Amino acid sequence: MRKAFIVFLVVVAAGAYLYALTAGELQTSGQEVYTLKVLDQQLSREQAVAIARALGIRGIPAEEGKAWVFRDAIVYKYGAVRYLNSTLTFDTRNLPEEIPSEAEAKAVALKYVQKLADMGILGQSLLSSKLEVVKDEEVVAYRNGTRQRYMLNVHVNVPLEYNGIPLHGAGAKVRVYLSRDGKLAGVLSFPGKLIPDRRVSIISQTEAVEKLRSMGYENAEIDSVQLVYEVPPPESMPASITPAYLIKGRLILSDGSVVRFARVIPAARG
Repeated sequence: MRKAFIVFLVVVAAGAYLYALTAGELQTSGQEVYTLKVLDQQLSREQAVAIARALGIRGIPAEEGKAWVFRDAIVYKYGAVRYLNSTLTFDTRNLPEEIPSEAEAKAVALKYVQKLADMGILGQSLLSSKLEVVKDEEVVAYRNGTRQRYMLNVHVNVPLEYNGIPLHGAGAKVRVYLSRDGKLAGVLSFPGKLIPDRRVSIISQTEAVEKLRSMGYENAEIDSVQLVYEVPPPESMPASITPAYLIKGRLILSDGSVVRFARVIPAARG
């Protein structure tokens, strides 16, 4: 039995999906965009079972509040899905060469994402073609001074956008997990189908940065300012999905060290 005393989690991801704008390129004039709301599909038990079968999930769900709960999955009645088969995920005995290739991972992910779209659970227009293949690894440091990396899982992120504006946040996630032999091991699909709600005026990027600086970031160096839709966690259907600015940058501390940050500033005016 091996003995380890330090465990780190390393995430290796594909290129970030954002619009990078330096401080000198910030827009100074505002515009109008829609707020969004989730279409409540009020899924029945039969519909939840059909969704589960399409993902290879067996069993009959229990009704728990606003969700249908299977052994390894939750189908929220408004249309979101959370599934993770713990028996198919990786463990630390798996070596990197055993994992699916990026092409194989993308093909499997698209297959199941399309199934959800065909069943009306996921809005086809929200899906981006810029798939991100992500490899999670665990680095184990042994007492003899050596280190070993072990593959934990491979998953594919499908970025979401509405009218060219990316969805961001804990509730904006379409992700497909793969087992080491390339089979489906899990699916996260939030927030379901979206519809426009009302048009709102938004502040400019310059105003967003000024608001950030008033929150204790006076000396921050801004790397990017991105208009997004901020989506709350999927446990309950969000009442409204509103525009926001995702601002990334760096803080230079008094000792000269650099701290990177990402803050979300509400974009709706008033």
